[in-house]
Amino acid sequence: MRKAIILIFYLINNFLFTEWLYVDTASGVGAGQQTWVWKNYSTNSNENYRKFRILSVMPSVMEGKINSATTEIEVYCDNPTNITMSKFKYFYDKRGEKIISEYSDNENVIKKKIPTYTPGYKAVMMVCKN
Repeated sequence: MRKAIILIFYLINNFLFTEWLYVDTASGVGAGQQTWVWKNYSTNSNENYRKFRILSVMPSVMEGKINSATTEIEVYCDNPTNITMSKFKYFYDKRGEKIISEYSDNENVIKKKIPTYTPGYKAVMMVCKN
């Protein structure tokens, strides 16, 4: 019975997020935050390079209105723990559709080293394996 409920929940989530592919739900720091990747990514002449969007769905509302956020990730698959994040956008809804323009930031670029146990790393590996 429990497996059936989990399967139904999984199918409903995938139906609601048809353009997004589910990666993982965080535990520990950021517990409950879901990570999704956009179904398409881009590359350049360097076959190790990937550029893709990531959606973070918050377990509870932040700042009184933020339910989800997207960012663009750039990574070289031969060095998957070093990423560049840019084009931060924040949304009222959990699907990344109803933008909160005053929180969006297209100017800042953050270079970050991510641990291998995080949903962000799992997202990078998911995109790099394709």
